[in-house]
Amino acid sequence: MTWRVNFGIFLIVLGGLALLGTLGFLEAQAWSFIIAAALILGGALLLWSARPKPRMWQTVAASAPLENATRATIQLKHGTGQLTLRGGASADLLFIGAFVGGITQKISRDGDAAAVELKTPVEQWAQRSLPKQPQWDIQVNSQCPLTLRYEGGAGQARLDCADIQLTTLDIQAGASAMDIILPEPRGALRVAIHSGAATVKLRVPPDARVAIHGAPGLGLLDADTTRFHEHGAGILQSDGYAETPDHIEIIIESGIGAVEIR
Repeated sequence: MTWRVNFGIFLIVLGGLALLGTLGFLEAQAWSFIIAAALILGGALLLWSARPKPRMWQTVAASAPLENATRATIQLKHGTGQLTLRGGASADLLFIGAFVGGITQKISRDGDAAAVELKTPVEQWAQRSLPKQPQWDIQVNSQCPLTLRYEGGAGQARLDCADIQLTTLDIQAGASAMDIILPEPRGALRVAIHSGAATVKLRVPPDARVAIHGAPGLGLLDADTTRFHEHGAGILQSDGYAETPDHIEIIIESGIGAVEIR
């Protein structure tokens, strides 16, 4: 109820009690007690009505047409909350998504190249006390060759690139928890992971030829050594990597986080 309704009820009750006192149904002492109690109750009702109402994040839909783009770059500047990215956008769209908490979007085009930046809105940082966490759910075009750049803070991200024509993946992860699925390479696929205290789980296709250049700092690099063999200082490599043009090169620079590759 609004404060006007509560105040109206209070006046009706107070008026009824005054009428009973005037008609002699209430003794003077009882009447004084009831007035005091009614005033306290009325004040409490007004304060209750004026309390801050809980707010929820708004969900914003966003998309960008593919138009004449034959290659694209999507940059994700993600703060906190959850992010999910996968293929599956319709053939005439570069991306489509639903963003709980809002989104700031920039699109630029240069000939047949398109660039999209999706960023956490500035005003979102002032609303961290809301009960539900921000959430991004993004689908990208599966047929357009894509460079994907991710900058994360302390959120959770799942990048399912299995159905995406990924050419470059650049990860800048602060304290994020990330789960990444790579596609079968079409030509050379370059993956760069720069993480501070992040936990990154990287899944590569079972038949892909992979080279891993690791500089984990104080962190941990956990790679499947039955599949990726030592090939010099700081290098792990699968058999046949040098013989095929379709391969994945992974470069790791991490702080105190952990990177797992399977």
